[in-house]
Amino acid sequence: MNLEFHGTLTQTDWLYEWFGSLGRELGNPARFFTDNPNILVEFVKKCAEEKTPCFMSVNSYSAYDRPCGIEKLFFEFDIAKEDEVKKREEEGKPITEEEMKQRKVEMEFELKTWLSKLSFDGRNIAPLVCKTRRGYHVYIFLSKVFTFEPKHFEFAKKVYKKLCDRFTNMMDLKYVDDHNSNIKQLARVPTSIHQKSGEVCIIVDNNLVQTKIRGLNYFRLYGIIPVEVARIIDLLKKEEKLKKAKEEQLKAEMPKSRGWVQVRQGKIRPCFEKALDVGEACHQQRLALLLEAYCSSIITVEGMMELFSRFHDYDENIPNSKHICRTQVGWFFERQVKPLLDAGKEVKPYKCSTIFKHGWCLKEECPIYKGGGKKPVGYKPFDPVSYEKNRWVEDFLLTKINIPDFVIQKNSDKHGIDINVWKDGKMIGGIEAEWHGRHWKDKFLFETVHCLGRKFKYAQPHCFYVMVNEDGSQVLMIPFDIVIASKMISLNNAYCDKEVYFDVPVEKCVWGWTRINEYLSNYFHQMMKVGKP
Repeated sequence: MNLEFHGTLTQTDWLYEWFGSLGRELGNPARFFTDNPNILVEFVKKCAEEKTPCFMSVNSYSAYDRPCGIEKLFFEFDIAKEDEVKKREEEGKPITEEEMKQRKVEMEFELKTWLSKLSFDGRNIAPLVCKTRRGYHVYIFLSKVFTFEPKHFEFAKKVYKKLCDRFTNMMDLKYVDDHNSNIKQLARVPTSIHQKSGEVCIIVDNNLVQTKIRGLNYFRLYGIIPVEVARIIDLLKKEEKLKKAKEEQLKAEMPKSRGWVQVRQGKIRPCFEKALDVGEACHQQRLALLLEAYCSSIITVEGMMELFSRFHDYDENIPNSKHICRTQVGWFFERQVKPLLDAGKEVKPYKCSTIFKHGWCLKEECPIYKGGGKKPVGYKPFDPVSYEKNRWVEDFLLTKINIPDFVIQKNSDKHGIDINVWKDGKMIGGIEAEWHGRHWKDKFLFETVHCLGRKFKYAQPHCFYVMVNEDGSQVLMIPFDIVIASKMISLNNAYCDKEVYFDVPVEKCVWGWTRINEYLSNYFHQMMKVGKP
């Protein structure tokens, strides 16, 4: 199949463009680095002569195994992966020709639908699509290469994945490969010859028909603009800030005392006493209790057995129960205590911080706990009583929000977004409800709205943040993409110090039940009309 190029462009010129101004890794599949584009031209010829694969890194490198820039995103659509083909052959159930044909029809329909969505909602993305033996490679260029230092590689990986997710989340994709978010990905060089089929890897249009090959500046012109990359970077930095706030909260809540003093005085700590009083404990906590008891001077098998007889699964009248307990306690002395004593080492109980990490700490109920009386840092601690008390807001929203032709229901998952929006049996959006009764009674008196940082986890496509006042007579709504694009601040409040908020200007909110219903109706009807953005 002949290749046609726009104007005076030649294959060699195009390969120079494909290589770019920075270095690359080439391979088939063993990798090597070069910063000389002539090497790519020779490599394409050599691979064609030797009938070997011709691969090049999707993105730029400064040295071997050292990516330094994101030039474009890579998506592979394939009707059958090599490992699936091999597995089916090993099972004696090879993929039939008829099945391959059916998959090809489905895959091409999926791809064409996805490509058509790339220009939705002002994106105007022009992808470069390359046909391969069993599928297609799609490249979405950045209008400007995003370069980074080696020390920022881990962050760059997150940027690349976030950018890829933005496009793969537009619709359900069955045939896209799951390795697409790999910034180090090698991919077959377009215009090279496939080593198995002998066919040229041609460039096709959005209808998957061969087209003339353009210079790459065309795809950069209609690529991802720098402000979009900056938005992703800002989003990731906010995620890291929220994660750090959560870690600070955990650190602030963690007991400062090791609690060993009480154990050395012959007392078992309250967290273990509570388990004994309840008569139940998980396997890990029982192992910890053996150390706790030993360090509190219970140093005989009989003494340990008497302690463990307080658990419900110990029955004095059942010989086997007593035998199992004796065996397990004997194992503890033989396998854990004796080796330490023989080595001249001390037998130590669990630290309070370790108990805290396992979730056994009683916190404010424990006199040893040193976090008590001090406000946590970063996030308000979860309060189940307050949570249940304020759930009326969800039921109230169900009576006030009306989206014709769509179903809105309370989410059965208490840890998920409050309300789900459904269409044709499929969940397509959500609403997170918040009651603001403390400072908002009638008129909203502030210039900005403080959206809780811990709501960040609900910042998914087509989801909204709704806040109602004391009696539900006043309401505002903010699309989550506006929330997370807003400035982040930290404030002290009645519940914790340095709680993280998104500071959203009031003019970016939708106010009043009527306007909110109009907005949601227009949004979801437009979304279904054009397809998922």
